Amino acid sequence: MYKIELHLHSNIVSACGKLSPEEEIAGYKAAGYSGITVTDHYCRYTLEWRKIDINEPGSKLHYFLEGYEALKKLGEKESIKVYYGLELRFDGSQNDYLLYGFSEELVADPRKVFKMSPMEFAPLARADGALFIQAHPFRDNCIPISPEYVDGIETVNRHVVHNNRNDLAIAFAERHNLLQTGGSDCHDPEDIGLGGIEADILPENEKELAALIRSGNFRILGKN
Repeated sequence: MYKIELHLHSNIVSACGKLSPEEEIAGYKAAGYSGITVTDHYCRYTLEWRKIDINEPGSKLHYFLEGYEALKKLGEKESIKVYYGLELRFDGSQNDYLLYGFSEELVADPRKVFKMSPMEFAPLARADGALFIQAHPFRDNCIPISPEYVDGIETVNRHVVHNNRNDLAIAFAERHNLLQTGGSDCHDPEDIGLGGIEADILPENEKELAALIRSGNFRILGKN
């Protein structure tokens, strides 16, 4: 069995991240994980914090994947698979959405993406083959989206600071027959290895990771 983290932030990209790539790789190796998914924040605040000029031409995705790139390089030395994802927030809401298995074209232009609603973004994600998962939908200041617009729900978020009300998320996902995922939502040392999934296979890349999540052939860590 392989343990895979599905929700993790680096201190390179996410302002809320407190752990360096070295600390995260060492921590997850010690915790027995075979794979980790870097889901740094893809939102307007990250642009402002990192002083990224979105008016320059060309894709801006590489700015948001710099944490992933650093972790991937270290992970290769320690035999830990590192996948990229994003935690997307649209303007005008505190809802967050985890994105897996996407193409660069889908999120290349943050000026366009951030101004969308999730309802506008959802069909684009599906056409792209990406997985669009609402993160911690019952956390304070978050509202569960209409289930027709997402592929699934993060039902087990193990971040210790927040009241995630995972029981409500599980019930919501089961009621609407949505995919369920779990993650540590790792920001701090105490978050390492609290959640994620355990599967019989270890995906080779992001598309295979998305396919594994779609299959539902895994156990969510921390789910009773």
